[in-house]
Amino acid sequence: MTTLAAPEQETNIKLYPEVGTTGLRRFGGHVSEDFDPQLNGFKAAAAFDEMRRNDPDVASVLSAIEFVIHSVDWNVAPGGDTQADLDAAEFLGNCMEDMNISWHDLISDVCSMFPFGWALFNLIYKQRNGTRPYGDEKDSLYDDGRIGWGKISLRGQESLHRWEFDDVGEIKGMYQRILWSPVGQLNAVQGHGGDGSHPYIPMDRAVLFRVKREKNNPEGWSILRPAYRPYFIKKNIEEIEVQGAEKDMVGTLVIRMPANATSDDRNVAMNILEDYHSGDQTGLLLPRTVNDPELLELDWQAELMKSPGSKVVDTDKIINRCSVMITRTSLAQFLTLGQNRAGGSRALGTSMMDLFNISVNGHLDNIESTINRFMVRPLFEMNNFPGMTKLPTIQHGNLGDLSVAEFINSVTKLHNTGFPLEDPEAVNTVRKKLGLPSLDPDYIQERAELQAEAEALKTAPKWPSTGAVSTQTRRLITDQAGKDSGKPTAAKPNKMPVTTNNALPGAPVRKSAAEWAVFIAGDNS
Repeated sequence: MTTLAAPEQETNIKLYPEVGTTGLRRFGGHVSEDFDPQLNGFKAAAAFDEMRRNDPDVASVLSAIEFVIHSVDWNVAPGGDTQADLDAAEFLGNCMEDMNISWHDLISDVCSMFPFGWALFNLIYKQRNGTRPYGDEKDSLYDDGRIGWGKISLRGQESLHRWEFDDVGEIKGMYQRILWSPVGQLNAVQGHGGDGSHPYIPMDRAVLFRVKREKNNPEGWSILRPAYRPYFIKKNIEEIEVQGAEKDMVGTLVIRMPANATSDDRNVAMNILEDYHSGDQTGLLLPRTVNDPELLELDWQAELMKSPGSKVVDTDKIINRCSVMITRTSLAQFLTLGQNRAGGSRALGTSMMDLFNISVNGHLDNIESTINRFMVRPLFEMNNFPGMTKLPTIQHGNLGDLSVAEFINSVTKLHNTGFPLEDPEAVNTVRKKLGLPSLDPDYIQERAELQAEAEALKTAPKWPSTGAVSTQTRRLITDQAGKDSGKPTAAKPNKMPVTTNNALPGAPVRKSAAEWAVFIAGDNS
C-alpha cells in the first residue's frame, strides 16, 4: 500500500491525550447499560432470542429488514483511475468471492445484529496458493500468493462472557463462553488470558457490527428493545386468552366432597382438579359412600361450571395494539395495514414503505462503513499495490428502486425531452431493469452508427433523376457517423459517385453534366 509523506508541522504544537471515559456503565467487563437487569449481557441475548423465535410480529419485522437488505447488490469501487487502483479493486472483488462462505451468507450473519444489537466476527486470513488436496478455509481459487479472507466467522451473541476495555473505554476484545464444548481447550488465544473455557478474541482479529455506537457500547442497541414491553404484554394476554378459551369450551370442574371426607380424600380431589383436562378419553369416576337415596346429595359430586356470558375485556384489541407497537418500533407498521378489516389507503402504505426503506438504507450505510473500515483497510495493510492512490471500497446498491411502470414512464419522459439515452451503459441499465439480457457494447455502437447514418441520409442531397444519394455523400456520412461515435473508420478510395439505374437495378451509370452541376451545388464536401 502506498504511504504518503506527512506534511511538515510546527514542533511546538501540543497533542493533548484523551481525558475521561465514555461513561458506559460496566463492571468487570460486564455491561449494565439497561435499567432492566434482565436485558443486560447474555440475559438480554436470551430474551431477544426468545422474541425473534417466538413472536410472528417480531419475526416479520426482522425478515422484512433482512430481505430488503438482500435485495441490493454489492460492488467494488476503485479508489482512483490508475492501473494500480483498478488492480486493487479487482483483487478486493476476488476476495469477496474467495471466502469459505458466500457474501450473501455473510450479510445474513451480519443481520443478526438487529435483534441482538451487535454481531462480532473473527477474521481468519489465508495466503492464496490455489486449491489444496483436502480443502478447507485456506483453499483458494487464486495462486498469486497474496493474503485474502479465508473465513469470517460469527461468534454467537449468547456465548458472550465479558468484554475487555482499556482505561478510556475502548474495546480491546471479547471473552467467549463455550456452551457446547465436547472437549476442553478450544482455540484459546495465547498471551491474552484465554483459557479452554473462555477463549479471547482480540479486536485486531475481529470486526464488530453494531446498530448504534452510543458510549462505545460493544453490545450496541437492539431494535427489539423498545418492543420488549408490548411483546411481554402480548405474550401474557395471549396465554390468558388461551386459558380462558379452554375454560369457556370445557368449563371449570367443581368437586363437592362429603362431610366425612378425610385428608386423603381431599388430596385425591386436588389431584383430580390439577390433572383435569379436556380430551377424547377424559372422564371422572367418583366413589359412592352412602346407600340411602335421600342422602346422595351428601355424597361425592362433580359438575362443570360454565363461564357466565361474554368476556368483559376484548383481548383482541389489546393484542392488535401490541402488534402495531412492535412493528412501529422498527418503522414497519405497514405490515399491520388492513389487519382486523381496518382500512388503509395506498398513499399511506407507500409513505410508510418509503420511511422503512430510508431506515434500512441507513443500516446499509452502517454495514458498508464498518466493512470498509475494519475489513478492507486491514486487508490492504497486508497487500501492497504500488501506485495505488486510494483504497477501493465495497459499496451497496440503490434501495427502493422505481417499479417497472414508474421506470418506463421516467425513461419515456427523459427521451421526449431529448435526454441522451443511446450510450451502451444506459441501454444495458434499462434492459437490466426490465429483466432482459445485456447487449454487447460493440453491437449497441454499430446500431447507433446505422441510426445516425439513416437520419443523415434523409436530408442528404439526391440526384434529380433517380432520387438516390451519391456514393461519395454516403461514404462521407458513414465516416462522420464513425467519428461521432469515437470509432475509427478505414480510408476508402475516392471514386466517381454512381447510382443505380431504375430500369436495371444494381447497374452503375454515369451522370450527365447537368446532374453533376446539381450535385456539386448541393454537396460541396
